[in-house]
Amino acid sequence: MEPVFKTMDEFYEFLYESRPHQQIKLGLERIFCLSRRLGYPEKSFRSIHIAGTNGKGSVTRMISSFLTAMGYTVGANYSPHLINFSERITLNDEPIPDKDCLRVLNAIYPAIAQMDQMDQKMKPSFFEIVTIMAFQYFMEEKVDFASIEVGMGGRLDASNILRPEVCAITSIGFDHMKSLGNTLAMIAGEKAGIIKKKVPVVCGAIRPEAAAAIRKRARLMESRAYFIGEDYSFYPKHCAIDDNRFDYFEPGYSLKDISLRLNGRHQFLNAATAICAYRRLCYRTGVLYQEETVRSVLRKVTWPGRFERIATAPDIVIDGGHNPPAFETLVKAWREYYGDQKAIFVTGILADKDYPRMIEIIAPILSHVIVTEPKAGERVQIEEVAEAFRERVGGVQTELIKDHREACRRALALSGKEKPILSAGSLYLVGYIKERFLECLIPASDSKVSY
Repeated sequence: MEPVFKTMDEFYEFLYESRPHQQIKLGLERIFCLSRRLGYPEKSFRSIHIAGTNGKGSVTRMISSFLTAMGYTVGANYSPHLINFSERITLNDEPIPDKDCLRVLNAIYPAIAQMDQMDQKMKPSFFEIVTIMAFQYFMEEKVDFASIEVGMGGRLDASNILRPEVCAITSIGFDHMKSLGNTLAMIAGEKAGIIKKKVPVVCGAIRPEAAAAIRKRARLMESRAYFIGEDYSFYPKHCAIDDNRFDYFEPGYSLKDISLRLNGRHQFLNAATAICAYRRLCYRTGVLYQEETVRSVLRKVTWPGRFERIATAPDIVIDGGHNPPAFETLVKAWREYYGDQKAIFVTGILADKDYPRMIEIIAPILSHVIVTEPKAGERVQIEEVAEAFRERVGGVQTELIKDHREACRRALALSGKEKPILSAGSLYLVGYIKERFLECLIPASDSKVSY
């Protein structure tokens, strides 16, 4: 049969034009229908399912890397991507090649087309198609395990058709409140929806009112819940950019002086959560737990856009933080590494976020603000965001520069190779702002940004 999609331009046009990727369609009816028509690809591999307001991408990556280092064939699914669409679906930590994107979309397209003909309600969303693409790809590649990041919430997220070996909930905070609820307990209840019958769940930094909702769900599912500070813990020992060390503890077990390349004390928590989940996976599946695997992976694992220093002279740090809890973590990390130095801040916060609170949190570490334009369609109202910075950050100049390359050039000029630069506020910003900064520093760069 002649393939419907022959080029990546056709691939992107179908995904981004026929079903806008900002459109949220929670619910499992469509993804179950797609899966049934494709022979339930998610049943072909064992999985680890990770939810959370912040930290879930890092934990997903660490667990994928642990299993890959042990010689297993491992898939991973992330959301969203920073620069290239292929970052969303990886095999042994390598992005899916274009030829496989085309092959897989062509393979699942007949099922999508049949559902498109039903009615508007049954038309699969961008995220649902990408999720089933990942599962189909992992089935075709005969992966042993897949580490799967929840897109939004958990209970009604498309990834929740999985029947995992282990679940993890990294954190609970205020984000996506229109979809998930306006209290921590309500948000936690949605994320706890990933807990399956008698499947262990590992929980990171979760406040008591949110933890109560998770414990309730775990009891209902007869699932053992592991909480930080009760069933596992960590102790920070050293923090320096790209060189961090900590100890890990469980009752009757410890792993001392672990080196962690990822930056910020919050990554100690993420790493501890990943270790605990990995150990539960080993116990449950018979995988041989190896301490040296944990050490070697954490020593070198990277996760772009998470307090990532992309240049020196000046230091340029990018971070995907895009909600108040993430900004609180970001400010703590900045002070950990840069002390009282203030940042030239390049941002593109989306208008549907709680940006007044985000501005309040980050204001004390800023010396200058440049608001630019993230690629996020109707959710961008940068004039409104820029005015909020002017009103709320006293004594700090705010500039509005829509073109992100010009925004980077302005930040570099203000820095004079001495003052540090920070870019954060949206995952729709940090990926391509990284490329633009590097192009400004190295004009000959031939790096490209795609969907």
